[in-house]
Amino acid sequence: MTRRNVLRALTLAAAALAVSPRLVFARNDGPPPRPGNQPRPGAVERSPRRPPPIRTPPRPPRPRGRHGTQYVWIEGRWHWNGHDFEWIPGAWVPARQGWRWRSGAWVRRGDTWQYSDGRWER
Repeated sequence: MTRRNVLRALTLAAAALAVSPRLVFARNDGPPPRPGNQPRPGAVERSPRRPPPIRTPPRPPRPRGRHGTQYVWIEGRWHWNGHDFEWIPGAWVPARQGWRWRSGAWVRRGDTWQYSDGRWER
């Protein structure tokens, strides 16, 4: 900034103060007006969407599996590890003559889900 510009700015500021001090300094009689989108003082705000309470783990997803003829596909299953479901993969096993594989399943009992293991049945 040059000396000339500094002197010009100081002169304009002095002139503004001399002409009307009310233009430079506003009176402060109270707090500024409240914006229209703000709640009133003391108002309690509530969330419009409250998540449902979680009492037990959610129902696990459906198993990923298929059946064969000489081999039986033992389905994988969803295992609850205390925090989340993790997939335990299935496996092909030789079919047993006269036996049928009954798949395990998640069963709802009251407020909880329990896993019923799969087994061979005659």
